[in-house]
Amino acid sequence: MFWLSISTHAPELRGLNSKTSPWSLLQAFWQFCQTYGEYQSLPPSQRRRFIIEQEAYQEVDSCY
Repeated sequence: MFWLSISTHAPELRGLNSKTSPWSLLQAFWQFCQTYGEYQSLPPSQRRRFIIEQEAYQEVDSCY
């Protein structure tokens, strides 16, 4: 809430990239934690396949 009020009322921060806001950083960290947790929950024999599937998903997602 505090960051939102600062970023909307401070003219110096209006041009700030949205990817550097605390909320977007928290979302990226949360996504990493979920992916890492899924990776660790798999048996070692399936981890390589999981990484390949994640990379393929990111490539398809970045095309849109």
